[in-house]
Amino acid sequence: MPNYGLKFTMPSVIKGMGFTSSTAALLTIPPYAMGTVSALVSSWIADRYIWRFPFIVFDQTLIIISYAILFAYGPTIDSRVPECYFALILACIGFLILLSTNAWAIGNLEGPMKHWTCLDDISWKPARSSGITSSFSVAGAGIIAAICLEVSYYTINAKRAKKSEEEIRVSYTEEQLEKVGDRSPLFKYTL
Repeated sequence: MPNYGLKFTMPSVIKGMGFTSSTAALLTIPPYAMGTVSALVSSWIADRYIWRFPFIVFDQTLIIISYAILFAYGPTIDSRVPECYFALILACIGFLILLSTNAWAIGNLEGPMKHWTCLDDISWKPARSSGITSSFSVAGAGIIAAICLEVSYYTINAKRAKKSEEEIRVSYTEEQLEKVGDRSPLFKYTL
């Protein structure tokens, strides 16, 4: 939600800083470029260590900081251009690192229907100040959700690790294990 909100309003936010429409359109490139670089680097690191949680919380924190800056300086954005433009860069870094959530979510679901449903996009029509407030709130909720998932996945993995694969296969048929998908006692959640 915060990503779509900024994606559709970034040119007008930059224009509000006092730039012409064409210059504002060009000034959207550096924030997205920084976001792309950060997404590539964070994805590489997350894949290497097979741990997505810290990146998800980090990006949500960047989004909160960026929206706090934009909300605080919004009424005087034309006199706070460096701070607000920096906030846009932070927001894009946070949004594009957020791609890790797709990898985390899809890696913790079994079956094509769950994968498809999980990655379905949400669209919404943003409003300027209410959009910033909503995005700020959603980023905060994202941090709480990531913490809850990390603790839940860790707890479930620890519980499942107490039984050996042989013990589980004695209690379940192959068909039963396949049918329950990510609820299978053999399935290990990615942290």
